[in-house]
Amino acid sequence: MGTMGSQPFRAHLCLSALVTLTLADHCLQLLPSTAAANHRAIRQCLDSEGVAILGPGTFLLPHGLQMPRNSSLLGAAGRLSELRLAAPTAITHSLLEVSSEAEVQSLVLEVGGHQRDASCCRSVMSLTGNNSQVSDVEVRGGKGGIGILFESPTSRNNVVLKAHVHHCYYGVAFDAGLRSNQKNSIEQSIVEDISCDAITFAGFGQVKSTTIRNSGFACGPPSFSAGAGFFCKGNSHGAQIESSVVSNTCGMALDVDSCSHMEIRNNTFRDPGYDFDNLTHCWGMPTAVLLDSQRCSLTFNVMENLRTSNQIRWLGDPHQVYSQVAAPLFSDLPDNNRSVVTFGLLHRPHHWAVPTIQNEIANNSFFARCDENNCTGVGYFVGRGTGLERLRAPGHEWGERLPQQPSEFNGNLVSTSSDLSDIGSVRCGENHYAPTASVCPGESDFPCNEDDYLHPQENFRNDDCRDYISDVHALEKLAELGQLRHPLPLKSEELFEPSRAPPAPSMVPRAPREDWIDTGSQAEGMSFHFG
Repeated sequence: MGTMGSQPFRAHLCLSALVTLTLADHCLQLLPSTAAANHRAIRQCLDSEGVAILGPGTFLLPHGLQMPRNSSLLGAAGRLSELRLAAPTAITHSLLEVSSEAEVQSLVLEVGGHQRDASCCRSVMSLTGNNSQVSDVEVRGGKGGIGILFESPTSRNNVVLKAHVHHCYYGVAFDAGLRSNQKNSIEQSIVEDISCDAITFAGFGQVKSTTIRNSGFACGPPSFSAGAGFFCKGNSHGAQIESSVVSNTCGMALDVDSCSHMEIRNNTFRDPGYDFDNLTHCWGMPTAVLLDSQRCSLTFNVMENLRTSNQIRWLGDPHQVYSQVAAPLFSDLPDNNRSVVTFGLLHRPHHWAVPTIQNEIANNSFFARCDENNCTGVGYFVGRGTGLERLRAPGHEWGERLPQQPSEFNGNLVSTSSDLSDIGSVRCGENHYAPTASVCPGESDFPCNEDDYLHPQENFRNDDCRDYISDVHALEKLAELGQLRHPLPLKSEELFEPSRAPPAPSMVPRAPREDWIDTGSQAEGMSFHFG
């Protein structure tokens, strides 16, 4: 009886082993089926085996896929496996959510514009856990959201390698609240054909060896602000940008507003104001700006602004930083509104503006070139009020200052055209230029800046345009956390269908005419008024 009684038990064990083996084999080569069957099969493999390997083909999904901890989702080599959202959905806010200790490799993720989530932070792929790695992925189709979102403010040590992000509204975003000890990064990637900002630092993130191009053409109303390569607003935790290249952005290559602790090293920023053949709202762009920002480091970068169409008159002066209060617009610039600016260190004349102090600007090359008959290039422009911190407590009048906290400039080159029609730098505020060098004649080495000898020897080589004489008007305090340029979800009128071709010229406002009147700073950007 014992022998006979053990036979069903042995048979049960064999059957269980066969089922387990069959399931394991199945998970090593999943094939496309219906949307519901695809989602069920992938999730079952991730839950039971910890791995799902997709064969070649398109796997439709009825809604987003959430990966469990310690799981791997792999596609066929060469990105031949695609996850695609089959229909509009509001069940999940991302096509693929990557949790902790997870791996994603060799996949195409395509939303196809089907996201309908009414909450914040719609994305094609989101990283919500810790210690995960994503490599060799293509992310596309998020016309109303973000391509890759480092979503949770508690996430740490996540790495995205060799990604190609394109045809989304925002390319990559680091969530507000992420801090410098959390080390989330995207590396060796390409971000292109993005409607608005290619990479946004609402919180801390690292970007290394990444190429950004052909982006920012359609940031949407109310101001039709031009999107940037890198955008940061209201982020006190900073970011690291290293060994990356930004080119052909509608807006600035680097747009930093009211941020701290940005480390920007060994990058190339060039060709802002790219108008996609006819989008004139892209004109007038500086290459890079640090506005109301502090304790940032800008070192060993190359910046170029070579387009005559980037005369500052086309952008205007929405923050009122290029002239003294009540003076003619742009009067601090050498050729007024016909100036082309490569880099700007700027401060708004507003009571609540964050002080622009204690920045390090060293060993950069600022290349400005402009036709002598049409405009003047400026390598770098340092605005009034920089290096100074204003008392902002109730009862204190405009002009009351804390001790000077200068930014420091050392070893910067300011290559301009050979006919000397362009200007190396304009130095307002109270900052320090090669403070450890008592004398900086022409062609001096570090720590001297290339054009130090053209500026006053006294007062740390500042020009005579120290500060604003008064506040202009109240500026609302920024939120304590970083921000996207336009909050999600976007309004329908803010959306353009991302495509290889930018929107038709009739869909965007024309640039301001000669009778442009400055209407003041806007939270979303500048606005136009003709009179």
